[in-house]
Amino acid sequence: MSRNSSIPVSDETRRRIKACKRAGETYDDLLTRMADHYEPPARPEGMP
Repeated sequence: MSRNSSIPVSDETRRRIKACKRAGETYDDLLTRMADHYEPPARPEGMP
C-alpha cells in the first residue's frame, strides 16, 4: 500500500496544476502523466 505525501506549492502553482486535472483523475494520476511527458534538460558533461 502506498503512503500519501504533501508537496508544498504556491497558490498559483496549485491553480495551474488543478487546471490540468481531468474529470475523475487523481492528483497522483495527473503528476504521473506530467512526469511521463517531461524531458529534463541535458546536463553539462561531467555532472552527475
